[in-house]
Amino acid sequence: ALGHIGNRDEFQKAVAGASVHDIFNILTTIVLMFLELSTGVLSDLAMGIYHLIPPIEKGSFGEAFIPLKVTAESIIAALGNNAILSLILGIGMLFLSIRLLTWMLRLVVIGQLKKNLNRYVFERPLNSFVTGIGTTLVLQSSSVTTSLMVPLVATGKVQLKHAFPFIMGANIGTTTTALLAAFFNIVNPQIAISVACVHILFNLMGVILILPFPVIRNLPISLAESLGRLAKSNRLYGVAYVMLVFFLIPLVLIFLGGSFSS
Repeated sequence: ALGHIGNRDEFQKAVAGASVHDIFNILTTIVLMFLELSTGVLSDLAMGIYHLIPPIEKGSFGEAFIPLKVTAESIIAALGNNAILSLILGIGMLFLSIRLLTWMLRLVVIGQLKKNLNRYVFERPLNSFVTGIGTTLVLQSSSVTTSLMVPLVATGKVQLKHAFPFIMGANIGTTTTALLAAFFNIVNPQIAISVACVHILFNLMGVILILPFPVIRNLPISLAESLGRLAKSNRLYGVAYVMLVFFLIPLVLIFLGGSFSS
């Protein structure tokens, strides 16, 4: 979103498009945190699934079934296991991939194809939701998927209210990453899978609470649009939002958590 800071109108839409995912997660966390503390529903369901899982021997899936992991380890070995070079290459490949995906996505949302995508995908909440799941299953990252939507919302190619179900679908699709990691956990697969199940249940319940009801679904959108208007009036609001939500609040919670535990 900050990449559109030079254009006030685009920056307003970009901030709204980027923050609607955060607001959705924040609202879901607030609701489910109190629900979990009062009823234990998430942990109980996850433990129920845990007891249904048959015993899995440690490392039974083997390394051969993780091609991306093997490829990454091969590249790191070629760099001489140099952590700094690996970090620089990894970050470079990440940004290059996002740039390439964004460029490809822009190609398919121009002209007649743009109209068809809006008509058959984004303008239908269920279709948009399912497309978000499928796209994230392929990309294995909701952060990348939602980042791809930001320039489309910023430039007016996709309306925020149409992009939001897609983003919620991405929240479901990204749970497969944790589930795959749990299955390949060589220390304690059962416990890892139960933790992954909590992740799935959390995101699924958030979607169930928000997606089916237009009035509730419009709340994150309205809040995101309000933040976008603030950012348009003064760009520092957008920067302050990032600092507050992603740095200050987490640090305060970590500090308070450490104080309570001690």
